[in-house]
Amino acid sequence: MSFLYSHTKRSSILLPILVAIGMIAYFIALIYALNFYFPLPTSSAIRYAVMPVAFAFPWILFVYIFRERTINASDIMNRKGNLIPLRWRMLYGFNTLIILAFFIFPFISPPLAIFAALVLAYRIVHYSEKIWEKTQGTRLGYTLILFLLLAAIPIYLTIIWFQYFITYVAFFILMVWITNFDLMYFTSLCIVNALSVGALLALSYGTLDERGKLQYADSKKMWLIYFAQLILISAQWILFNPFYQFYSIWGFTLATPDPIGFAGTLGNITYINYLSLAIIGIVYIVKFAVGMGGELKLSIIGVLFAAAFLIVEILSSLFIFPGTILRPALIIGSSLLFVIAFTISFFAAPDELIEGDEPITEEIDSLEELTTDEPETTTEEEE
Repeated sequence: MSFLYSHTKRSSILLPILVAIGMIAYFIALIYALNFYFPLPTSSAIRYAVMPVAFAFPWILFVYIFRERTINASDIMNRKGNLIPLRWRMLYGFNTLIILAFFIFPFISPPLAIFAALVLAYRIVHYSEKIWEKTQGTRLGYTLILFLLLAAIPIYLTIIWFQYFITYVAFFILMVWITNFDLMYFTSLCIVNALSVGALLALSYGTLDERGKLQYADSKKMWLIYFAQLILISAQWILFNPFYQFYSIWGFTLATPDPIGFAGTLGNITYINYLSLAIIGIVYIVKFAVGMGGELKLSIIGVLFAAAFLIVEILSSLFIFPGTILRPALIIGSSLLFVIAFTISFFAAPDELIEGDEPITEEIDSLEELTTDEPETTTEEEE
């Protein structure tokens, strides 16, 4: 059983706005940090206004065009959970954001901005009745002129970015990645530990339905569990953070607190890792015992990835093998798993929104149920 939250038109409006705010803020922060070390040969207006908007534009346009499908794809991931269990989505989403921020957005956003200009030009021509009624050659001419006008600024910024990129940008991103990777991995570990406790709490609030299947806690209790997980993540990050000394991230020098000296003695949170791994094992043993083995077969890959974070850290603490190679592999692998799961859901999602305001609960037995809107009908022959 999984929760399906139906969405309204407000969701499709809010999503592009949030993406716009997030992407523009990201590029402003990236360019500010880069300019902190290696000043860009442009004016402040271009650096902090034109360039962030231009590089964020392709992602905003993509989300806007496919906003309804994106929302429905999220619904499919929440319903099915074939690769990634719903309650572990925070871990995979966090790791995916790390990979996107370091290795995807800075590299492909500039050329994508040029392609987005072509897409926008085509859509303007396509949805203009006066232009679309003209001949094909005229439409192509309008499209080409609009593309050149819209792509002029992205082409200029892309040339500057990649000229500068070869010397400084790639080096800066790699430097920040190496300097702060252990901190990012530690944060992922805190999320794993908190989510394992959350899984146990959700299971403890669960009940058996009339068919003997386990049903998780209701939505109100789940929100309390989510809040508890955030508290646990914050507590681990403050109390057990081995990086309590000064460190640099995105050009800013920070220091994490160490209020009671735990970082020096329990910095590796080894005991918490043992406990979390045991909790994951207990939760899934109970699930098998109550007849949820079929569900586990689908999501076992996602759970194993989460457990691998703990296993690698435990084995590293026991000096069985160093986790230097496996830690980046886990971050990258978990993000790839999230991307694969979302891509499958995206192509399986319908283009129209599921209307409604209240969350509904529904058990999905097959993916076809999502795309089938026709109700079942029965006919009876009259004598």
